[in-house]
Order: sequence, then structure tokens, then C-alpha cells
Amino acid sequence: MSHKEFDFNHYNTLFFGQYWQATSTVAVVILVHGMGEHSSRYTTSVVPKFIENNISVITYDQFGHGKTEGKRGHNPNYEAVLDCVEIVAKKAKIIFGDVPTFLYGHSMGGNVIINYLLTRKHNFKGAIATSPFLKLAFQPPSWKLTIGKVLQKIAPAMTMGNELDTAA
Repeated sequence: MSHKEFDFNHYNTLFFGQYWQATSTVAVVILVHGMGEHSSRYTTSVVPKFIENNISVITYDQFGHGKTEGKRGHNPNYEAVLDCVEIVAKKAKIIFGDVPTFLYGHSMGGNVIINYLLTRKHNFKGAIATSPFLKLAFQPPSWKLTIGKVLQKIAPAMTMGNELDTAA
């Protein structure tokens, strides 16, 4: 197994990416992390399991996460988020060749891969979405929603705490 890092530019943002190449790659998984996470969070859990089965893994830090540049928790728009999956898929094809490719997304990453599959042309052989963020688990206080709607118009890049326990 070999591990390498790469980067790419999108929306004037420098993204951090990395991949683990199995000794005899039979398939590739594009891993999309969740809210408040980063691509390295999976290096001791999911990645080794894939590698043991000769499945290479490629991943990246999403807008506002990990080693990717930019304001924490902010992205320019949802289409830009989906574009990153496509960019990394093209990178995977260059690195690993024409092997079956799958998407794996956790939490917010699950939302991203599901929406990608529903809205974009693709050649993925399958997908795994673990605990996908499909709707809020709780209703935010009405004051937060009201403030958010106002701030979206006057300060669209402003972020608010999400109260997620990222250590969980």
C-alpha cells in the first residue's frame, strides 16, 4: 500500500486530497467526509478495511474543512460542492485507471454523494451512504432560523455554530 497527497483548485480554493493505493487495486472508493470532519479521520477505521480487500481509496477535505483553504464551514454554493466529487473522480481515473469506482459518504458526505448520483451523469458502480444527512435531526430555534435568513442576504459567508460533537 502506498499513500500520497495531492491538491486541486476549484472556486479559487486550494483543496487538500489524499489517496491510498492497494497493492493490486480491484476497485476504488471515493470517500466524502461529513460535517466538521476531514479526510484523515478515516485513516485508522474505514481505509484499512478497504485496503485489506485491494480497494484503493481517494478522498479530499471539503470546502471549509481540514487542510482545504477557506473559511471554516463555508462553501460558495451546493453545485461547487458537487463539482468536487467530479474533480476527484477524474483524478481517480488518472491514478487508478479504468477499475470499478464507488462513492462512500458519511453524514454530510452521504448527502453529497446521494445528490451527486441523483443530479449528475456518472459511471459509478455503486455507493455507500452511512448516516446520510437527509434532514435535520432536531428543529433549530426559530430565532436562529430568522437570523440565518437575514444574514444570508447581508453576510452570506458568515457561519454559525452547529452544536455538533465532532469528537463523537
